[in-house]
Amino acid sequence: HSSNPDDNLQWHSSAETIALFKRYGDWHQRLLPYFLQIVDDAVSLGLPPVRPIWWGAENAAELYDVEDQILIGQDLLLAPIIEESSTQRTVVIPAGSTWRRWLDYEAHFGEVLTPGSHTLSADVDDTILLVRTGSVLPVLTQVYDTLALERQGDDYAESLDPAPINITAIGLLMSVGGDGKGNFSHPDFGSIKWEIQSSAFDTATCDAVQVNGNPLVGCAGDDSINCFAGNRIELRGELTSAQEVICASESQSMTLNLEVSGLGKIFIEIR
Repeated sequence: HSSNPDDNLQWHSSAETIALFKRYGDWHQRLLPYFLQIVDDAVSLGLPPVRPIWWGAENAAELYDVEDQILIGQDLLLAPIIEESSTQRTVVIPAGSTWRRWLDYEAHFGEVLTPGSHTLSADVDDTILLVRTGSVLPVLTQVYDTLALERQGDDYAESLDPAPINITAIGLLMSVGGDGKGNFSHPDFGSIKWEIQSSAFDTATCDAVQVNGNPLVGCAGDDSINCFAGNRIELRGELTSAQEVICASESQSMTLNLEVSGLGKIFIEIR
């Protein structure tokens, strides 16, 4: 920020910086439902969206001096590298929780990080973001060109792909290896509550899937049926009742219980 912005590196300075801006902009947009929920929790429950690492473990005095890690809601932990020229740092995992590294939006979550100190590395254009095991992140099912509503007299350009006023599809990213529950509710989306039981599940692929006791078929290009493929489960139709989703992989299984209202599609990904 100065009177001569060209003297400073801008997001649009080069093809590389534009690509980097798009990578993180798309990632951020896909997390919109998660952000909406933690802001709503701030209004209704008084829980800050951005929290110190000791939040929920107020008696852990050893965490009081950790000032370069933050919780974003209860299920994301951000640990930026702030030391000049460094590409690694120590990350402290609080007692009572385990986490997985999230390297990029499309990437599978990494190995489980147990309580204690861990040395993690990141290239200059990467971040250190962790997802709590046993959590479910509500996300947009696609990236839109804009989330801004069209205004009278200020029509969208024909080439834009804007988000609809009411979004009836939601994505759920599951961080397996733990148990947990949560919810997402918004007038522009609908509502969904979940409870996940996956503490003994350490894979990201389903060999078989059942919904309310009925086996799902494999996805084969038919976008009108419930189906599954690998780590992805697709639910469609009148999703107004409780849904029990069981994913089995060899001798392991995990269960996701859902209560849904106002949604027509749910795309579940096991990460």
